[in-house]
Amino acid sequence: LSSEILLFQEYELTRVQQAQASARRVAQRTLIGMVAGGILTIVLATITLITIFRRVLFPLTELHTGVEALRQGDLNYNIPVLYQNEVGMLASTLNDMAARLQQTLQGMEQNLEELRKTQESLRRSEEHYRNLYNGVPVGLFRSTKDGKVIEANQSMADMLAYPDQATLLSSNSTNFYTDPQDRLTWQEMIHQKDETLHFDASMRRYDGKIIWVRENSRVVMDDNGEIAYYEGSLEDITELKEAEDAIQKLNAELEQRVI
Repeated sequence: LSSEILLFQEYELTRVQQAQASARRVAQRTLIGMVAGGILTIVLATITLITIFRRVLFPLTELHTGVEALRQGDLNYNIPVLYQNEVGMLASTLNDMAARLQQTLQGMEQNLEELRKTQESLRRSEEHYRNLYNGVPVGLFRSTKDGKVIEANQSMADMLAYPDQATLLSSNSTNFYTDPQDRLTWQEMIHQKDETLHFDASMRRYDGKIIWVRENSRVVMDDNGEIAYYEGSLEDITELKEAEDAIQKLNAELEQRVI
């Protein structure tokens, strides 16, 4: 019986040892599986992070760099389109906007250059006209219906002995005539035919001297059909009038001598 008990104890001990060995093997396999799973998880997470960085973070960084360049005025900067996703579509849209804006700015620069040339041409034309306007040997003027002088050249200021054009422009043409009725007669004539030719009248200069002038003028109407202003020219014919008076006196003297 004792030997049988010993055999049974040895058998049970062997089974326990086998069970312990089996448990150790299972534990080892479990640990290896857990370690392998952890490593796989880390690898997958790393791959996921790299993918996110490459497909999201890096394009966003490029997009931010491009937006900053465009904000600084560098319209030649081209944002890389790395992937055909939302970020890539946004980058393409910004590139298209920058290209259109650059074309618009180039067109504006060309228009501004043409405008500058046009303004320069107009300035030269105006300067040429102004020199011609002030350089003609006859007085040129514009005046309102009530006589206010709104424009006059230097020749007219010289003819009427005004110190400058500004003083002439501050005066009223009604006061030029030695006989105020002459201006009323001139207005009646110009209203009848819209112009007057060879209207002679005597005028008082700024220094008080009396001269004779020949006036050619016309009416300028506004959009409502009302008189906007008169414009015309004055020619000093004082010497001609004096010559005519001398001839008339001479003729009268000759007639008396003939008689």
